[in-house]
Amino acid sequence: MPTSRIAALATALVAVLTTVRPAHAQSRSRLDSVAVYAAVEAIFGRNLAAKRFDAAAVVIIEGDRVVLKRGYGWTDRARRIPVDPDSTVFSAASVSKVFAATALVQLADRGQLDLSAPIAMQVNRIHLRGAHAGAVTAEHLLTHTAGLDAKFLGALAPSGREQPRLEDYFLETPPAVVRKPGSEVAYSNIGAALQGYLVEAVAKQPFYEYVEQQIFTPLGMTMSSFRQPLPDALAARRPTLDRRAAPFYRPYPAASLVTTSADMGRFLIALLNGGQRNGSRVLSERALRNMLAPHWRAQPTVPGVALGLFESFGPAGRALFHTGDGGHHSLLYLVPEQRFGLYAVYACSDDAASQLREELADSLVMKLLGGAPPAPMPPSPADFASRAAEYVGTYRSNSYSHFNIEKIGVLPMQLSVDADGEGGLRANQFAGDGEARLVETAHDVFRTSDGGYAAFRRDERGRVMSIVFSGSVWDPSTANRLAWHQRARVQLGAALLAGLVVMARLVAGGAHRLRRRRTSVHEPASMAWRLSGAYCVLMVTAPLIAPLGLFTGRPPYYAAPWSISLCLLALLVGAVLGAALLWCAWRERSLRGTSRWQQSLIWLVAAASVATTTLLWNWNLLRGRA
Repeated sequence: MPTSRIAALATALVAVLTTVRPAHAQSRSRLDSVAVYAAVEAIFGRNLAAKRFDAAAVVIIEGDRVVLKRGYGWTDRARRIPVDPDSTVFSAASVSKVFAATALVQLADRGQLDLSAPIAMQVNRIHLRGAHAGAVTAEHLLTHTAGLDAKFLGALAPSGREQPRLEDYFLETPPAVVRKPGSEVAYSNIGAALQGYLVEAVAKQPFYEYVEQQIFTPLGMTMSSFRQPLPDALAARRPTLDRRAAPFYRPYPAASLVTTSADMGRFLIALLNGGQRNGSRVLSERALRNMLAPHWRAQPTVPGVALGLFESFGPAGRALFHTGDGGHHSLLYLVPEQRFGLYAVYACSDDAASQLREELADSLVMKLLGGAPPAPMPPSPADFASRAAEYVGTYRSNSYSHFNIEKIGVLPMQLSVDADGEGGLRANQFAGDGEARLVETAHDVFRTSDGGYAAFRRDERGRVMSIVFSGSVWDPSTANRLAWHQRARVQLGAALLAGLVVMARLVAGGAHRLRRRRTSVHEPASMAWRLSGAYCVLMVTAPLIAPLGLFTGRPPYYAAPWSISLCLLALLVGAVLGAALLWCAWRERSLRGTSRWQQSLIWLVAAASVATTTLLWNWNLLRGRA
């Protein structure tokens, strides 16, 4: 047989197998619409009756068919207009990021972008800062492993003005790369915005227009938009309580999509059917397989990250998901092997959203698709107690701003890992009530008592350097091991001692003034004594200034309030006074005109000023960058 004939037959066979495989997968699980309705109604009906949410919508897809599409609650309670899954629009929150990922994968599919090549080599207008900036690729952005600094202040802008331009935002605040790309996972809104900027730079049009033309229109998603402000026709279809003017996301599209559950169902159908719906294709099958494949894992056997989606080892097998929190709460959940998709969105509290999300991803999926409940905690390895010290330590989340005052927000985001005395580990969250037990299942891999995974990673010398958590519908997160002086308890303890010294000096200063008035003694005070008093007054006053701006002017997430800037200035002046106090105390070593107890206080305040200045510098409170 001629070689060309063999090649043609082989190509035809591959095409047939590719076409038949989804149908085979679908035949394994034909969901019954009545059973699905009953299962979903049991969850949403119960939560609605308990008033855990005001409005919600859900869609369930199997293969290329909509099995269920349902709304709960009211779009307008006063007028008794119920939520309609076809016309009531909700904020998709961070599920918006999946569309940014899809757009990038689509451009790569068309040969306009190389996901694995540094973005700075492909797009001239991309400006990143840091030693590793030249190594960042689109794949790093899609897997949240680009190592970008996390900054939020200034990420929102007041509504009622023109759509913010991504190019303007990134020219104004070029992102900093603070870790080696590909080394750690850290959820990043800025990374998603950079994906949108890449789309704009390559496609030469605004991101929202590109998505409308290349994704929404082909899939029939007529009730979806990334535009800010939202078009009037869609704004009128939001639940009544959410029609007030919402702030813009300046580095959109991280959380700016507004859509219906029915439109999301159309998107799910494309993801479950080789990248197309009703013959309209947005991705090739090859590109979609690449998008849904794992691209980063902390360890080979734990859930990781696909392109724009997170992995979960759920009751029905490997699943992919993305969650959203902001305005509304959302969950996109796929089981590709069973061609199952779910999208749910609800207006409720954060705690209720988390509980409902896990209920949908675990009990509902298991009820509909089968599978086993989570396995019980395994027994502890017999030799682990002798190795537990390798993992014991304090760890801190890597998702924080390194360069502005937001860094102080990571102070309570520390985790203490200790041996539990029973052959496992115990992880306790600092300044929280979260505690989990960790049991080793493989080298550096642990199962957690709350049903998740913990994977430890080591440096080039073999020392444990970080821990990565992942779970059923939890975004993977990394915490890095800290040196003893970086621990919150040490730093807060030092701050508390310094505060006690400052208060003691203020009390002593008041007592000294009172004594001088009663005795009519007017001996000149030492310059060091006066400097120590001025320093203490300033350090007590500065924190009292900070909250004043919260009650005047713009909300703090648009930009740092004026009171924060004034507080930072006061702290900086205080640090200068502290340095002057040290010099003056050393110069006036005899400290003439002061008693022995005053001399002791002066030196204690000088020592406190050194400790305080060190702490303030570490937490970016002296650098004047809000």
